[in-house]
Formats: sequence, structure tokens, C-alpha cells
Amino acid sequence: MCSCPAGRPVSDIVTERLILRTVPLAGLRATADGDRDTAARLIGRRLPEEWFADAWVHGLRFAQWSADPGYGPWSIRAIAEKSTGQIVGNMNCHHSPMPFVLDGETLLAVEAGYTIFTDW
Repeated sequence: MCSCPAGRPVSDIVTERLILRTVPLAGLRATADGDRDTAARLIGRRLPEEWFADAWVHGLRFAQWSADPGYGPWSIRAIAEKSTGQIVGNMNCHHSPMPFVLDGETLLAVEAGYTIFTDW
């Protein structure tokens, strides 16, 4: 678990097979900067090189979360195998929940994207 800058906890999401691990602000910054040692320490020791392929997105999400502490739960999460701790991908939402109209009803929605790394 990590905290938003305002101090609210951001919990990992745990399923039967996976952990969607919140990447803390420092982990986003380390990834964006290409600091592999710090990123692995903060995100997971089994962090593959492919994690850094879209490092620019981590910089973008770092800026979003820094500007809006409420964005934290929707920022980048590492997708880890629960049994091994291996990081097999990542996911994130492009923004915090926002109004979306569907069949005349206004609901809150997010747009999510994910990557599963080549070996998985």
C-alpha cells in the first residue's frame, strides 16, 4: 500500500492469481528517469526490462498524480503474479472517474489501458 500525497491510502488490488500493485510516485519518477535499481526496489524486484519501454507514460502519470492527489488510485499499477511476484505487465487509467452518458443516464467511468509483457 502507498499513500496519495494528501495521505489517503491507495491499496493494491488482489485477485486469486494477480496483484495489481500501486506504483508510488517515487516509482513513477524512477521509471520515467530510467533508474532501474530504484524502480525495482519500489515496484518489485522481479521487474523486467520491458517495464521501461513506455517510460514516458510513467512521467505523464507522475505529473497527473502530483497535480491531483485524488488521481493516485487510478494511476499505473504493476501487474504481478501472486505466486511468484513476477511483474508481467502494467495497467492504468487515463484519468480519474468522470461523468459519462450512456442511454441518457450519467454514470462515472474511467478509460483503462493495460500491457501484458511479451514473455507472458
